[in-house]
Amino acid sequence: MKFSVFKLTITVFSVIAMILGLLFLGSVVFFSYGQFAVGILFSLLTIASVYIVFVCSCRKIIISEEGVEYFLLTKRYFMKWEDIKGIGLVRTLHGAHLIYITTVNSDEIIYLSGAISENYFVMAYREKAMGEINKYRQD
Repeated sequence: MKFSVFKLTITVFSVIAMILGLLFLGSVVFFSYGQFAVGILFSLLTIASVYIVFVCSCRKIIISEEGVEYFLLTKRYFMKWEDIKGIGLVRTLHGAHLIYITTVNSDEIIYLSGAISENYFVMAYREKAMGEINKYRQD
């Protein structure tokens, strides 16, 4: 089953759309009033924001019988169920619950602000994801 790494709720989507709209509107207004430097700045901020949203939305995790696969924009990591040594929940300082999956011993786990590697995956908590993990997990 395929999951997005981040939960994109309607509220978050609305805020992102509003910010992008304001940045684009700002660039149009400043260009129309002859403020080219500020218009270019707003245009660059709009492009950078669209890129960040695109990169974040491209992060996917697929949980299957073979293992767990993590897709980034340019990379792909795969963990077989036999190699996975730790699966659990971690709570960030902001109170968000995350699911971590790792191939190193659970005693060695230190949450690294969502850093992803071939040995450590992190995703936003979802009951469906935990259900899929428990379905294929071998204890």
